[in-house]
Amino acid sequence: RALAEAGVPAGALVVVASEHGAGVVAAFFGALYHGAVPALFPYFSERAPSHVYEGRVQRLIEQADARAVVTAPGLAASLAERLDGTGCPVVALPEAGDGAESASFEISERSGEDAAYVQFSSGTTGLPKGVTLSHRAALDNLRALEHGIPIRADDTVVTWVPLYHDLGLVACLLAPLYAGGRSVLLSGPQWVRRPASLAQAISDYGGTVSFMPNFGFAHLARRTRPADFEGV
Repeated sequence: RALAEAGVPAGALVVVASEHGAGVVAAFFGALYHGAVPALFPYFSERAPSHVYEGRVQRLIEQADARAVVTAPGLAASLAERLDGTGCPVVALPEAGDGAESASFEISERSGEDAAYVQFSSGTTGLPKGVTLSHRAALDNLRALEHGIPIRADDTVVTWVPLYHDLGLVACLLAPLYAGGRSVLLSGPQWVRRPASLAQAISDYGGTVSFMPNFGFAHLARRTRPADFEGV
């Protein structure tokens, strides 16, 4: 509804630039419901100055011709000031408990050939580069994953992999959703500091699947002690 009120048309690119949290998931699916094309930007980290992060978002919006940016409430005002004159509205994620769950909106019907979302590279060595995936391609990807690593409705995926990575978005969020299962998504930086928190979450939430790159398993093995697993 917020995107509709901001005048964002169906098929337009919407950049989601925020910190880790449920709001990122809400913004991604809200854009899909609206018929827009969401793109998840790397999360804002308090370790990096906000003006540096906002500058990267601004360059991406100008390069990719984004029609809106959805961001955390704490970044909305300064980002809107930076983007003044670009014609790109800034939509602040709703605060928890503000009644947003009762918002009414119309779902935009899209075809399999329409763009679903844009997957950006990490941008470690430069500005992120995007690849557009159609709804058909996204569903084909999920069906292929279903054959390789079946995820069922009774599965719970637990991970720290961020959603702006393909592994996090597809394997850890979309695949469980497609199967009717659920996801438990930890903060990556917090997991790096406390790697045993992944095992604790698997224990607490009855996790059955956990995806991560090889270095994640190595970090877990190096940085944990037997005492970290008491009660797990």
